[in-house]
Amino acid sequence: ARNMKFQEWDLRKVPFFDGFPEDFLNYLEKHVVQRLFLSGQRMIAQGDAGSAVYILVAGEAHVMLESNKVGEMHPGALFGEMQALGMSDRRTATVQAQTACCVQ
Repeated sequence: ARNMKFQEWDLRKVPFFDGFPEDFLNYLEKHVVQRLFLSGQRMIAQGDAGSAVYILVAGEAHVMLESNKVGEMHPGALFGEMQALGMSDRRTATVQAQTACCVQ
């Protein structure tokens, strides 16, 4: 199962990437890394440093502030962008897998 690969999410379907040049999107697609998280695992944690932006490719996740659920994520959801874009110096929320999740 180590070499298992989920289908990649088309970046052009993610509103965040609207208006990005095609060459840039092609570059990103060549450098995508997929990660698998099991149910209950934290994908990012509120207050942590981090520079990666993730797209949920498969599975469902909860968005947590402190220990309170404030949202749900489904395939196509983007997260981690606030800190990665310099809008915050730390992760602003925790995202926890509710099912097995694949992100890229």
